[in-house]
Amino acid sequence: MLNKELLLRKLNKLSADQVVINANVITMNPKQPQAEAIAVKNGKIIGVGSNAEINQFCSLQTEILDLKGKTLLPGFIESHTHMSVYASTLSLVDLFYLNTHSIEDIQTRIKQCAENTPEGTWIVGWGYDCARLAEKRHPNRWDLDKVAPNHPVFVHCFSAGHFGTANSLALEMAGITRDTPSPVGGEIIHDANGEPTGNLAKVPATAMVMKKIPPRTLADLVDGLRKCNEIYLKAGVTSIQEACLGGLDPNELIAYNQVISDNELSVRVTAMTYYELFEMLLSKGADLSELGVCSGCGDDRLKIGPVKIIAGGSLPTQTAALFEPYLGDPSNKGNLLFPQEKLNEVIFKYHKAGFQIAVHAIGDREIESVIEAFESALTRLPRANHRHRIEHCKLATEDQLDRIAKLGLNVTFYPAHTYYFGDQYRDIYLGPQRAARLNPMKSALNRGITFGLHGDSPLTPVSPLGLVCTSVVRETMSGDTQGPEQAISLTEALKAVTINGAYLVFEENIKGSIEIGKLADFVVLSEDPYKIAPRDIKDIQVDLTIIGGEIVYQRF
Repeated sequence: MLNKELLLRKLNKLSADQVVINANVITMNPKQPQAEAIAVKNGKIIGVGSNAEINQFCSLQTEILDLKGKTLLPGFIESHTHMSVYASTLSLVDLFYLNTHSIEDIQTRIKQCAENTPEGTWIVGWGYDCARLAEKRHPNRWDLDKVAPNHPVFVHCFSAGHFGTANSLALEMAGITRDTPSPVGGEIIHDANGEPTGNLAKVPATAMVMKKIPPRTLADLVDGLRKCNEIYLKAGVTSIQEACLGGLDPNELIAYNQVISDNELSVRVTAMTYYELFEMLLSKGADLSELGVCSGCGDDRLKIGPVKIIAGGSLPTQTAALFEPYLGDPSNKGNLLFPQEKLNEVIFKYHKAGFQIAVHAIGDREIESVIEAFESALTRLPRANHRHRIEHCKLATEDQLDRIAKLGLNVTFYPAHTYYFGDQYRDIYLGPQRAARLNPMKSALNRGITFGLHGDSPLTPVSPLGLVCTSVVRETMSGDTQGPEQAISLTEALKAVTINGAYLVFEENIKGSIEIGKLADFVVLSEDPYKIAPRDIKDIQVDLTIIGGEIVYQRF
């Protein structure tokens, strides 16, 4: 017969490590939409129900978290973000568009940096938006030369990689002269006299200068990821889909491994790997089947997700490819980064190798090209449950959405751009009709297309609740309502930052809803989003972020 002490030990092994009680639990599980309490053991959910039901999981060793009626949801999933880029921007000259209002502001900050930096050392800034500058133009090389003639300088607009400006010394170091041809898919912009202005459009052109900038040290990248961890946790993000691993620096994977092994990165990471990183390995004689890397390999802290391909530009830099010209510039429809045959070839290569594929496409002409490439690949080699994705997909037409649904493609939409840039899209870049069609979520929902939501941080602040809010109310910063017919319900918006986000990378069985057996990743909110005005959802505070049952962020 067991003695009392031994019996207690055995019972304790079966009991919960933590329980949450007196909570307004929104589970995102349609079979059990709401609950009052949750039991957690070894970082996973072992019970969901009423206080009385969960009480049976308790022992003397169980930690009890009494939420006193607060609202708890599954942790938010950011389905397209650039944490590694964000980590880099923290050490750059801060030109973020919400705080930079003129070229003089840019010059002042570059000058301050130059005064404290040895001559000949690179100065890199990031984050301005030319439409928000008083001059309504990008800075040029002469603007930068005035304040830092003896430093190579490169400033990114907020749409990092899609547009940037180099000063004269940086152009010289990159070998760019008036006679240098634009690279395929990019543009070296010249003035009326044929001189390069320092403005470089699209990734192939900006890369000509960026590859001359000394790479970040591993220590710098690790330190940046530590700081980013706190930023994402404060917003209630428990999982991210890193949108371009290796796009700037092959050391990014090493840095992620280091901060995770040192327990300094709580946020779970599924990484989209930039296809050119694989292409580099293939050029050295490797074979895709021999790399030992595939979509889904890894663990619940860090795993490899889709292969990432960039097929176009961005709208604010007027480089995304459109069928109709940009507003006020009848000569500019943007350009595709790939000839159609080349894109078909690249997508088929990774489709055949068994990878999930995620392709950046914003403009309707880019989306058309990407759909054609997926149609070609899936016709040549049908594959069930591929879950290939189109990233951003902002200006998809009704016909294109029909084809996306037919092909079984998934999407992650970008509502943060409607909030932060919708007024500019309406007045400067697209006009009211096209601006109203940005992020056609309702049309996608009506076709059964699974989609997530993202903020593409650091391009916009990390705020899943902001994404939810804009998806429901479709309001810009000025309060203008754009495309109300594309608004979705609060429940659908919350699904898009929880269970749908998990589905996009084959993780719906381990996260995204509060169900027995799933990871105990939760967010606790200051208010119930169902009980306040929809436009106020963006102002809800995150009180607690919990990952694997452990509190990793606490507001007070």
